[in-house]
Amino acid sequence: MEDRNKYIIAFSLIALVVLMMGLFLDLKEDGTSYGQSAYRLILVEKDTGSWYYEIYDTKGLMIRQEFVPGIPGNIDFGTRKSAETTGRLVLTKLLSGELPKVNREELKENGVIN
Repeated sequence: MEDRNKYIIAFSLIALVVLMMGLFLDLKEDGTSYGQSAYRLILVEKDTGSWYYEIYDTKGLMIRQEFVPGIPGNIDFGTRKSAETTGRLVLTKLLSGELPKVNREELKENGVIN
């Protein structure tokens, strides 16, 4: 009986450590789920202070957008808000069955660019 209790305690501690590690790792990224959606938006800050977003579906990483789409050149998302706004726009398109393309006008309308 004592051996069984030791195994139960050991298993519980291991499960607790794994759970805590999962929570700790999840705190490093900001995930936003949309209801029953199969998509998840993650915002990530680069070492340079700029931002990018990733969109995951049930199979894994679907989109990693490190630069503002729809405009020439590799322009970083200067703020978390601009990356999030663009990511949400792309998610909205995915959820409505559209291609996740973003153009300059949409970026202007949503305040991502001037």
